Amino acid sequence: MTLLAKAVRFDSIALVEGTAELKECEIKNLAVGPSRVKATLHVAEKTRIAVSMGSAEVNVLTLEGDMDVSTVMGSLVLRLPEDCDATIEVAGEGGEVVLNSGRLLGSGEHRIQITNVRGAVIVDL
Repeated sequence: MTLLAKAVRFDSIALVEGTAELKECEIKNLAVGPSRVKATLHVAEKTRIAVSMGSAEVNVLTLEGDMDVSTVMGSLVLRLPEDCDATIEVAGEGGEVVLNSGRLLGSGEHRIQITNVRGAVIVDL
């Protein structure tokens, strides 16, 4: 299955065994199974991204809400806007989280919670 979308607002997407390319979209809940996702997103409210045995590359264009991000035996590259205001919190076991951005960005207004279990997460600006 392949999902292509541009400038669409989703409440929820669950992708299993497929690929998705989301451009300039908003989404509340994104669940990625053994699949691959490439997305550019506007985060206007609390957003959840869960990757399990898949891979995701997410570029956040605007950050105006909190994010809960989790990986279980998956990989995620999360790129944040340079001018965002966020505090990054990390938890997990047996995985790797690389913060190329630092933990406090701007005023720290929005919370980004990253949970990683035996996966890999990279956070960039």
